[in-house]
Amino acid sequence: MSPPAKKQKTLDQNEALEDFSEQDLQSMEILNNDCLLRIFSYLKMRELVALETMSTRFQDLVQYTYRKYKVFDVRKEECTTNAIAKLISTKIGPYVRTLRAHDDDFGGALDLIFTKPMLSIILRNCPKIEHLDFEWIDLNGNDMLLEFHAYIRRNNPCNIKSIKFQGGGLSDSHHRDFKWLEDLKELETVNFCENVDLQGTCLLFMKNLKKIDLGECENIKPEYFVEFCKKNRTLISLNIINNRLGTQKCINAIGRYLKNLEDFDFDLGDFPINTKYDTLKKLPKLKGFGPDMFAYITERAERYVEENEKFKREALMKVMEIVNLNKHKFIW
Repeated sequence: MSPPAKKQKTLDQNEALEDFSEQDLQSMEILNNDCLLRIFSYLKMRELVALETMSTRFQDLVQYTYRKYKVFDVRKEECTTNAIAKLISTKIGPYVRTLRAHDDDFGGALDLIFTKPMLSIILRNCPKIEHLDFEWIDLNGNDMLLEFHAYIRRNNPCNIKSIKFQGGGLSDSHHRDFKWLEDLKELETVNFCENVDLQGTCLLFMKNLKKIDLGECENIKPEYFVEFCKKNRTLISLNIINNRLGTQKCINAIGRYLKNLEDFDFDLGDFPINTKYDTLKKLPKLKGFGPDMFAYITERAERYVEENEKFKREALMKVMEIVNLNKHKFIW
């Protein structure tokens, strides 16, 4: 008796074949390879798996098509069961560089399907992942984060260059959940925005990053952020909009350690005007500012000047000199 997974695979192939009549298949055989490859590029993975069994020619072309798959999109490929996830990841896994799972909102339909067993199956079959791209997926549920730790142990050295865990109620209350980050020597970009439960212990395991987005992470503790700044002096892009990192300690850490910062998005309301200027002038490579900085220059300038004309005019001129609208860009 065949194991359940294999039986499910056969059923999936048969269901996919129902979409093709015998006449369709005969017509396709007449087409040259370029036309067939173009057609195959529009088919779903389960349909490709079915076509692969039709002839030696189709098998060669389908396997060539597999090599074009650099992104495994769990939602797009309709991975509704672990068997389907295994079937698809077995075929395209060696070529995948990005693992993507986007849900519409926290607790959505995909979040109910994309569980720890499915993640484990996909990771085992995709040994060369460089980018993790997750939105509104409950990675804390059922210890899913530990699957990444197991993945790194199996694939050492690991080539993960970017991580996006946006939303989803991500929490780092347990250190073990993020300890695997310290083994990612190639990691350059992290996006943890919109995770209000993050306290910042995950920041302690990151080193030599180039970009990080902590927007809307309003419960990150300043002491963890300061330690992060010390270990990531290579940082060129930082977003700390709408959080509580406007303490003098955090401001000093930014000015002291992040000398390579080029893009900086933060809440002006968290900084006194003289502190803003003092921090900005310590960042010689700064080129881009967030929309709040634009509002400061264009909308708030007049009010600042009126409050203390002599000091504010001087401060405004210095900030304008730093920003130099003709040379610098704004982050939106």
